[in-house]
Amino acid sequence: PEEGKGALKLAFEEAERQKATLVLANDPDADRLAVAERQELQSPWHVFTGNELGALLGHWAWHCWRKQHPTADPAEISKVCMVGSAVSS
Repeated sequence: PEEGKGALKLAFEEAERQKATLVLANDPDADRLAVAERQELQSPWHVFTGNELGALLGHWAWHCWRKQHPTADPAEISKVCMVGSAVSS
């Protein structure tokens, strides 16, 4: 995944043979993840950025929390927080 779109070439080729619209790929030690999607079989692949994946995972976490707490009042909801961090080298 850290090599960019070129590293996904084989995954895209196999996905196209299988008519898949979603690709998940990780590196050998599984500390990086790449996700790509096609809206239609003839459209180009969209490789999600880390920010996009973070937003999707945050939305999913919020959705799951709300599903588990459907009657939560505003005071309870105000105690929920999500934290993001930045890494620089």
